[in-house]
Amino acid sequence: MARQDILRLYKEVLRACKTFPSSNRQRLYKEIQYDFRKNINITDVTKIAAAVALGQKGLAQLRMYDFPKGQSNISVKLEEEPMPRPKPKQ
Repeated sequence: MARQDILRLYKEVLRACKTFPSSNRQRLYKEIQYDFRKNINITDVTKIAAAVALGQKGLAQLRMYDFPKGQSNISVKLEEEPMPRPKPKQ
């Protein structure tokens, strides 16, 4: 994988992180930056491939939460009587 492709992956992961619905989003953003920068000097092709695969997997997971503004594919259906009252004894 070319350096340009890895930089594109880095940018895509950071963009996807911005829409992640969590109070820990900023910490996650910093961890992604740290991990990419930590691995910047890897020269072993096998280790590079493993790191890229991990980045792509993480991107796929983050994209599960990437919805257009005001839209979501999450729906909740509540039961009408989740805990029905016992019938009185006659």
